[in-house]
Amino acid sequence: MTPVQLIARLESLQRALRMLMLGGMTVWVLGAMAVALLVTGVMRVAFGSPGAPLAWIFATAFAGCVGWWRWQRSRPDRLARVDAALWAETQVPTLRYALVTMAEQPRADDADAIQRRLATFSAGTPWEHATATALQQRWIGTAGRLAIAALAVAVAGYPYPLRRASARAATPGTLVDSGVIAASRRVNATVTIIPPAYTGRSSSSPRFGQTIVALAGSVIRVDGDRYPAATALMVQESSDSGAGASRPVSITPRGSDGGWRGDVRVGTAPLALRFRDPLGERWLLVTPVADSAPVATILLPSADTLVFDTTATIAVAGTIHDDVALRDARVEYIISSGGGERFTFRSGVLAEQRGPLGRDVSLRAVLDLRALGLTSGDLMHVRLTAHDGNTRSGPTLGTSETRTIRIPRPDERDSVSVEQLPPTPVDKSVLSQRQLLIYTERLVARIPRIDRATMLQESMRIGNDQARLRKQVADIVFARLGDNPSGEHAHFPGDGHEHTAADLATQATPESVLKAADRATGGVSGMLDSHGDETPVVAVNRPLLEAYNAMWDASRALQGGVPREAIEPMKRALAAIQRARAAERVYLRGTPPAAVVDLARVRLIGTDSARFDARRALSALPAPERRLAERVLRSLTLVAARNPAAIDSLRLVRLDALGAAPALATALGAAIDALEQRRDATEPLLRARRVALARWSRAGGSALWLGGTP
Repeated sequence: MTPVQLIARLESLQRALRMLMLGGMTVWVLGAMAVALLVTGVMRVAFGSPGAPLAWIFATAFAGCVGWWRWQRSRPDRLARVDAALWAETQVPTLRYALVTMAEQPRADDADAIQRRLATFSAGTPWEHATATALQQRWIGTAGRLAIAALAVAVAGYPYPLRRASARAATPGTLVDSGVIAASRRVNATVTIIPPAYTGRSSSSPRFGQTIVALAGSVIRVDGDRYPAATALMVQESSDSGAGASRPVSITPRGSDGGWRGDVRVGTAPLALRFRDPLGERWLLVTPVADSAPVATILLPSADTLVFDTTATIAVAGTIHDDVALRDARVEYIISSGGGERFTFRSGVLAEQRGPLGRDVSLRAVLDLRALGLTSGDLMHVRLTAHDGNTRSGPTLGTSETRTIRIPRPDERDSVSVEQLPPTPVDKSVLSQRQLLIYTERLVARIPRIDRATMLQESMRIGNDQARLRKQVADIVFARLGDNPSGEHAHFPGDGHEHTAADLATQATPESVLKAADRATGGVSGMLDSHGDETPVVAVNRPLLEAYNAMWDASRALQGGVPREAIEPMKRALAAIQRARAAERVYLRGTPPAAVVDLARVRLIGTDSARFDARRALSALPAPERRLAERVLRSLTLVAARNPAAIDSLRLVRLDALGAAPALATALGAAIDALEQRRDATEPLLRARRVALARWSRAGGSALWLGGTP
């Protein structure tokens, strides 16, 4: 191979490398154009602009900027022969810079001995085959990237009528003519919620597709840029019997810009605002909130008061809250005087505030009974009142509870002494034992806050009371058993007989009392083992003896300074006394009650036909809930059949559920969102079906009055 031939082949490699660099630049340009078309396509579907020509102009300009940047970065025109030789040297290192040295020569000369030697050395290496293989691999990778970029441009820039058709499929159930679709585009429309002027609140701008909460009396204003023939603005209200028919909204021109405007006032029923343009339908669901009445709370006086001193002063205080704003607040009173058939009334205001007061107000006043001229027998009523600033359906009055202040007459202080009938012994024991248990529990709760000396003193006092009650229970037991009326062995000074300490200790135990009771009944234990339960005396005494034994344990714990361990025995004693009370009741013999179990049916010897009526979940629901559940099931049937009107049907059901069943409205909203976004809606639809077939959880008050601020 001669030097001239070698230089010619290097220049051919140089041109191939330049073409490869241009192919890489083309991949960048096509990728940039695909990204730009994709962004403009998303903007067109979401906002209706830009149009197809503007989108292609933007994509071409963006791709041109990216191509210029890549040209400046790589500069294929500046690829020299030496650069091609270096690339070949990297593919075949055995050349040992022979090609680079040959490429650096100003011109090829076959007569030059050095160039002939370089050409001969290069011809001895397979550099042409290696570079051809490397170029082929580079071209295969570049061709694949070119194909992917071209496919991306084709996908992002497919014809826009098909894009509008897909947008129409994403919003099924619309009534738009196909001829208008091909000639029109989405109409830009904005929504503004204007609250009533008396609220002083600023406007808000929701988007179509949302479910919003608006104060009753607010105005929903829709502004559009143009109004073609296929555009309509409608409103549809919900009621207890279902959603009513759609009615058109009056449209008026807006200035000289060619736009239009439509206003809808929010009432007391949930409503759906439907905006239809050539590309489909857009919805806005609105839940109204009524302006609630002010809530007034009187704090002082805390209760009705009886005052004997006509020169006293009484403080009156309270708070008032409103969900929007208060117009006035006052403390009012009414005084009634006289007696018999002649009464006089006078009223007045003790404190008052007017003007825009905000949402919370505190009022304080002082009642001077002397200044008001109250005398014996007078009756005074005091309350807080307030009005809100509602100028549409109000103002609404809110009042607090009324406090009564009475000045009694001198003759009303006389009292009549009435001797009450004492309770039965067992009932008295129940009351005392429950009271002692409450005292003990309160003492245990106070132990961390009191010193040990105080705790021991109170524990001993409760223990002594428990011991006295235990002796009373013992007296009741032995009085019924016919033994000594005193159940526990007691001694008094001068009784004439003495016992040792050991004798007294033996006689003062629960076992000794139980043995005495057994002796008095001729062997209570034997009676209890046979038919003792049939005698009311034994049925009463056995629980009382159990209570007596538990009272011993409680007395020991209390007098030993461990009140916590006395709570459980005291509870056992109280339960035993309750059982004794129940045993004292007398049940008369009479006609036996009807059998609860049908033995013939249980033993399978009856004449049951084994036929039954099928039950449905809808049958167990009340009529309003059943009607709404049936509509949900019909809408789900449309979804299963892939009917284009399924989403509109679900929207109408959700509109009716906003006021009465918020949980069902939430579940339907999630299902509608999933269907519109073409996601898997199986789980949201199943949840909506479960909520529809369940009973509604109703809260107190009207469903439309939320009692808060929207």
